[in-house]
Amino acid sequence: MTSAQQRTKALKSANRIRLGRAKARRAISEGKLSVLDALALPCCATASLHSLLLAQRRWGEIKVAKFLRDLAYAGAPIAANRPVVQLTDREKRVLGSVLESSGAGR
Repeated sequence: MTSAQQRTKALKSANRIRLGRAKARRAISEGKLSVLDALALPCCATASLHSLLLAQRRWGEIKVAKFLRDLAYAGAPIAANRPVVQLTDREKRVLGSVLESSGAGR
């Protein structure tokens, strides 16, 4: 495989992931998909937790910052720009429980 073919293949793969992530964010915004469900999607593996939380209706920068602070108080300090794929199972459990308690985990 030539470098041009490799580059084309990589670009197609990256585009497919970006489109899948955009579709997931749209679904979260419309209430068709929860953030917890989005964590399991392969296209969202490299997405930041911040971008998925911001996709929710009525969630802005301030609410996301407060939510991340609540996560830290619950024992799972997670950086906003951390990719979903790097979250541990324990962090995902705490994330799920805090989301459910905030009413956003639908």
